[in-house]
Amino acid sequence: MSQPTVSYSDKISCSGSISNANLAAASSIDGTLEASLQDRLVLVHNALANLKSPHEQGAGSMPLFDGVQRAGTLVPVTETCLTDRRAIARLARWREGAPEAFPSVTPVTLEGTARWLEKAVLGQPDRMLFWVLDANGTPVGHAGYYRFEAQSNTLEIDNVVRGEKGGARGIMTLAVRALCSWALDNLAVDAICLRVFDDNPRAMRLYRAVGFQELFRLPLVRQELPNGHRWVEVDATHRGPVGRHFVTMRLDRPGMRLSNPLRKPMAMQRPVLSIVMPAKNEEGNLQRAYQELGSVLDALGEPYEVLIIDNASTDGTRRIVRELCDRDQRWRYLRFSRDFGVETSMAVGLRSARGDAAMVVFSDLQDPVELIPKFMGHWREGHDVVYGVVRDRAGDPWWKSLGSKVFYKLLERVGDCRLPAKATDFRLLSRRAIDAMGLLNERNRYFRGLSHWIGFPSKAVEYDRHPRRAGRSHAPFLYLVNLAARAVTSFSLWPVEALGGLAIFSMVLTLVLAALAFTGLWGVGLTHTMLGAILSATLGAGWVVGQYAGRTYLEARKRPLYLTEESIRWDEVEKVGGYWIAEVKGGQTTAGQVYPVKHDSRPRPSWSP
Repeated sequence: MSQPTVSYSDKISCSGSISNANLAAASSIDGTLEASLQDRLVLVHNALANLKSPHEQGAGSMPLFDGVQRAGTLVPVTETCLTDRRAIARLARWREGAPEAFPSVTPVTLEGTARWLEKAVLGQPDRMLFWVLDANGTPVGHAGYYRFEAQSNTLEIDNVVRGEKGGARGIMTLAVRALCSWALDNLAVDAICLRVFDDNPRAMRLYRAVGFQELFRLPLVRQELPNGHRWVEVDATHRGPVGRHFVTMRLDRPGMRLSNPLRKPMAMQRPVLSIVMPAKNEEGNLQRAYQELGSVLDALGEPYEVLIIDNASTDGTRRIVRELCDRDQRWRYLRFSRDFGVETSMAVGLRSARGDAAMVVFSDLQDPVELIPKFMGHWREGHDVVYGVVRDRAGDPWWKSLGSKVFYKLLERVGDCRLPAKATDFRLLSRRAIDAMGLLNERNRYFRGLSHWIGFPSKAVEYDRHPRRAGRSHAPFLYLVNLAARAVTSFSLWPVEALGGLAIFSMVLTLVLAALAFTGLWGVGLTHTMLGAILSATLGAGWVVGQYAGRTYLEARKRPLYLTEESIRWDEVEKVGGYWIAEVKGGQTTAGQVYPVKHDSRPRPSWSP
């Protein structure tokens, strides 16, 4: 196939192009909205029909430029291809080479491909397919338009497949960009939409390079067919693992104001993963955390956010986080008015997370962030809690390692829920688990225990903990003792129950000692020693009772869980699929509260959920 020549100065305007003036005139034919939408639909269909009709070589093509150099051309697939055996064979070979790029996977035949081209592409008024030719005129792939939605004035792009390895690097990116430019300029659509599978990272990167932004994801499960399989959307009652997700992305017209003034495409986009990062005096680790965490999360190709919860740091943590938030809209910041504790930090971060899953990562990066993809893989398999288990605690003193072993052994015997040994706070929670954790309002929290107490399916990931590179640990000996006491009193009544046995033992021993002392068979000095031991046991029992009574008192006061001094983007709350945002009162968002409001007023395609 020879290379068609079309001047780039023609601005890719074909005989079927539509101007804004034509659309305005069409809208004025009838004063009703229905007539305007119908006229728009007819005009767009006519434009695409003109492109699909047979015409002279080169008409309707779109040149692809990489800077000033021409890298290729887009040429419409017309009805003449139906009789071109080589073209049909090429389409069939490309489809067979990329089966998982399509929702349905069935055996590919020449007859079926020809029927698909005739009925599903050329026979549909709002569907269009283009050959992607390299600079030598050799077909290397195809891409096209799939569906026009008049109500929201959006056009969908589909069938973006690179079938050959030849051609300039990035030629498919240039092809998608050209399709979007032509539709926005000539069809006067407001936005371009597309759908792509989340396990196709190369395509996700391509679309983001063009400027597409993710709107939402649909979970899919595999459904077997007699001659293949297909991917279908899960129903609302599905609780098992999903196979993949269908990601809907959108490209708005450049310079177009969004209908909701609170919507900021980068900052407000619903993330898939929320990173909850407690921090206190971590100025030496935050820049490294930004670099290492960012490289891992960017490689995933998933939208994400990072929530920094600052426990009233006294060093340069606040300044550094401000700089990071200015640099990256995906980072959010909350600073407590004082140190309310790391358990409160994790609780607040999880309650504010907007992702489909949330993961706790400490800013010292002693827990390896390179394992995040593995955690997400187990989550996609259907596990609601994916937790880390330490094999080796590099850099920990001997007393800390020994105390950890004793603590887990004790809690395993007396706790009312099983807590895996050597489990850490480095863990991922699904949205279902996050919502369940949000129902637990106690002040004396033990995050590791609560995340297992909710009872959802869990999975362990073993790893070796890295030594701390900068700063110092904020978990001294007394803090760990208090944490252990909190864990035991939160998940067991065994210490109180043990007091009953101690009381009986003390009473029997006291009567025996009194009898022996009365008969002169036991020395008074030894009796005093035993009575001292009983007194010590009594004081210990008082301490146990005091722990329960004191923590009950703390719960009964019902003071706020935390108070904030400063926040950055903390009130920008939105959930895609029924848009929820922070209510605005007097130009300011109401701190700490989220109110349900009506759905986003921006029109969305009828095929979207």
